[in-house]
Amino acid sequence: MNAENREMVGGTRDKKRGHPLLRWSTKQETFSHGFSQSDLQALSAICEAIMPPVPLLSLDLDMKLKVLRNDALLSFFKSSGSHVRPDEVAEVMATKAMPVTVTVVRIVLRLLTFRLGTLLLCGFVCLDKKNWSFLLLKFSDISLEKREKVLQKWNKQWYNPLARIAFMMIKAIFLFYYFTWTNENTENPAWDAIGYKVDIGENEDIERKQRPLEKGIIETAKEDEATIKQLMINKGLKLKEDKESNTFKIECDAVVIGSGCGGGVAAANLAKSGLKVIVVEKGNYFVPQDYSTLEGPSMFEMFEANGLLMTHDGRFRFMAGSTLGGGSVVNWAASLKTPDAIIEEWSVDRGIATFDREGYTAAMESVCKRICVTERVIREGFQNQILRKGCEKLGLDVTVVPRNSSEEHYCGSCSFGCKTGDKRGTDITWLVDAVDNNAVILTQCRAEKLIFADTESGRRKKKMLGSHNFDIKHSHK
Repeated sequence: MNAENREMVGGTRDKKRGHPLLRWSTKQETFSHGFSQSDLQALSAICEAIMPPVPLLSLDLDMKLKVLRNDALLSFFKSSGSHVRPDEVAEVMATKAMPVTVTVVRIVLRLLTFRLGTLLLCGFVCLDKKNWSFLLLKFSDISLEKREKVLQKWNKQWYNPLARIAFMMIKAIFLFYYFTWTNENTENPAWDAIGYKVDIGENEDIERKQRPLEKGIIETAKEDEATIKQLMINKGLKLKEDKESNTFKIECDAVVIGSGCGGGVAAANLAKSGLKVIVVEKGNYFVPQDYSTLEGPSMFEMFEANGLLMTHDGRFRFMAGSTLGGGSVVNWAASLKTPDAIIEEWSVDRGIATFDREGYTAAMESVCKRICVTERVIREGFQNQILRKGCEKLGLDVTVVPRNSSEEHYCGSCSFGCKTGDKRGTDITWLVDAVDNNAVILTQCRAEKLIFADTESGRRKKKMLGSHNFDIKHSHK
């Protein structure tokens, strides 16, 4: 989280920014995570070890006085992971994380509810030498200091993959939830302590315009079978309904899966050439006035796998957009051209004709022009200011990263949707071009299967079936 980039603006709290999907809902009282009370006790013990309370006696005098004079800091230092309801962490994990990872977490938590399971995963640290009548302890009964040591070992133990994966997932979910959750007033007690503020008021600078893709979009989650069918007909699509298989068969020339930097450009060019194009997007459609700038719900709603897509060992996390406009909606506006050396490698060394220098360079220029890429930046973010200052002190050359926004643009929250509407993603450029040329966009619609068949000619081994017929299943009803 970036405190420097977030400034609280005036305005009343009853006028909150953002679409309901991009704000935390009211506090849950019922849960469907499926973890037992013993599992939750083990989970709470792990969370407390991840974020233990900080004893005031461990602080130097200056820091101690600073904490005692600040109620928010004092509360933050006294709090710990055990103060968060484990039901809430478990619910986020069960509903947002990858199922295979959740299964691993369930196994590890269940083992930790038993003394022998704790011995298996934690080693001899669970031995209680002071109390021989209870030689083995289950995880929640181990001292906080020893639990911390166990987690430190899990973080490094490649030979104990179950424990490591479970620890990495619980750590990611718990810390993310702890620092991003808000109450009904869009407040988080930890924010004052760490100096983090977020703009939650309505953005008065945004002109309330019609959504630019309105005339070409069908938001399937908001429609039923009858209205979807009528909307498709109204938008010029020819379709047949197969009631036996519960599908619509739509006639079109091209289906573009995804609406991001690749799909948006492809859809626009195909539609401009006169083809009937359908864009399939599994995410929702949002416009600038919808963006809440709240990290938790924005991450869950607009990123692939709720922003929790990781390698199985938990070492690497992948950030990809999952909303109409894809990565162009949630990126930081950086717009880098392919370096000449890479183009040379692809076109000459690898012999890929598509990347012929002249043609590929012209295509890049066309894309950059449409999304208004500029190398002039009047105001830089706090991190970039520090990075520039450090590089200059070291005598290193510093240059500006080109970006697809205006020279004066600075909102500090483009990675959760540009609230000013200044960033030129595909949702306000290429997809608008596609819709202007009669393309139709289906949101909340997932491509589940592509069918290939052998070609009759020898030029290509495979072709994709259904290029003129596209099936859509009524999965949401």
